[in-house]
Parts: sequence; C-alpha cells; structure tokens
Amino acid sequence: IVFPKTLVKVAPGAFANCKNLKEVEMNTGLLEIGDESFSFCPSLTGVKMPDTVKRIGEGAFEGCASLSSLKLSESIYMIGASAFSFCFNLTEVTIPDSCVLVEFNAFANCFSLEGVKLSCNMGLLDESTFEGCRSLKYVDMPTKLVKISARAFKGCSSLSQIILPVGMSSLGFDAFADCSFLYSVKIEEGLEIIAEGAFDNCRMLRDITLPSTLVSIGNNAFNGCSLLWAVVFPEGLQSIGDSA
Repeated sequence: IVFPKTLVKVAPGAFANCKNLKEVEMNTGLLEIGDESFSFCPSLTGVKMPDTVKRIGEGAFEGCASLSSLKLSESIYMIGASAFSFCFNLTEVTIPDSCVLVEFNAFANCFSLEGVKLSCNMGLLDESTFEGCRSLKYVDMPTKLVKISARAFKGCSSLSQIILPVGMSSLGFDAFADCSFLYSVKIEEGLEIIAEGAFDNCRMLRDITLPSTLVSIGNNAFNGCSLLWAVVFPEGLQSIGDSA
C-alpha cells in the first residue's frame, strides 16, 4: 500500500485483518493512525512512519505477528493501549522523547522484544505495558519517571538488572512479578511505596537497595525471592505487609 500525499488520518480498522499485507508506505503529512487500523495483519513485516505522525491509536498494530522493524515518528506524543501487543517478532523499540503517554498493554506479549529505550519525558509506565515480554533484557528508564503501574514488567523473565530513577514515588502491584532472572535492583531516593507482589517470585533476586524515603512495603512484595540474603530497611519505614 502507498498512501496518497494528501492523507492525514488512517481510519479505525481501515486495514484490519488484511492477511497478505506486507508493506505500507506512509506519506509525509500523515498525523494519526487510528484504532485497530492495521490490527491482525500477520504478514506485515516493517513500519516506518513519517515524523509528522502525532498519535497511534488503540490496537493499531496489535497481533501483527511478523512485524520485526519499527521506526516511530519523532513527533509522536501518544501510543494507545495494546498498540503493538502480540507483535511476536518485534525485537527493539525506541520511544522518541516527544512521547509523553504510552497506554496500558502497549507492547504486552512481544515475545522477541529484547531492548527498550523509553522517552525521557514519560512520567508514567501504564499497567501491563511490557507484561509477558519474556526476551526483554534491558530497559532505559526515563529520569522523569514517577510511577510504574501494576504488572508493567510482569513475566519479563530475561530481565536481569533494574535501576529505578531518583524521584520515582510508587511501584505498582506485581510490577516485576515473575521476572525469574532478575538478580539486582537499585532503587534511588524518592520511592515511598512498593505495592503488593511487586517482586513476587523473582527467584534469582539477591541484591536490592531500598531508599531512605520508603514508607510502605505491600503484601507478598518479595514472596518467593529465595536467594535474597540481606535487606536493610530504612528508619522511616512504617509498614511491611503479610508474607512480604
């Protein structure tokens, strides 16, 4: 498919379930890719969008199982829920610094995804953003990050080390649960809450640094972390949940 030069928006569902679609040439001037516009196009292998695109809608490329190459617009500000979920062959993602919002499940179950560079202007990682990305090995966390929501990295079983930036205040429910290869976590100053199950079943976790700002550790936060041999709790800690 070659888009005309006048096109500014791809309508919702416009090319959904086009089983034989392999290539799309997008035009400069395109502003928006609508909800589910290319969802479940199993033969689509690569997407290079012009730098004029501002928004990618919900489920826009969901289930594009052959998608292995992705170049996002340098002007994008929003990536919708489940936009690239179940893109099984996608290996690497760089989210441009123009982007301020990536909605829930955006890259969930991208089984081959190994590396992610997040926009430096993202303050929130939404629920299940990278859940089930079992090949994910590294994540470049933005310095402005304030919250990692529930299940954001659950089941990322190849992730080995994490550094959470200064000023982050909240780590959500099951955020890193079932990250079975995670062995080192460094949490910089600012974090106040580690929610229920945040590191549940991280069986290889040996080393974690807790900040002095921490006030609450939820139920089962470190349940199943059988190799965790020493934890120094900060003086200001107010509550530790059941089976933490």
